[in-house]
Amino acid sequence: MSEKMHIEKGMKGVEWGSGWGGFAKFLAVNYGVTLTSYNVSEEQFSHAQLCNDHPNVEFKLRDY
Repeated sequence: MSEKMHIEKGMKGVEWGSGWGGFAKFLAVNYGVTLTSYNVSEEQFSHAQLCNDHPNVEFKLRDY
């Protein structure tokens, strides 16, 4: 999917609906992307924060 989105190293972005945080972590690790990721689910937000300690990813619990 990242190739179809033309993701390039060092890009910055916003993700609406982060789910469990896997795609955000993938982009940070493999492309060096800096990402702010929003989610409305407290359970998914907590899991994403626990499983992703990459400094380029920030998860926020907010309604979008």
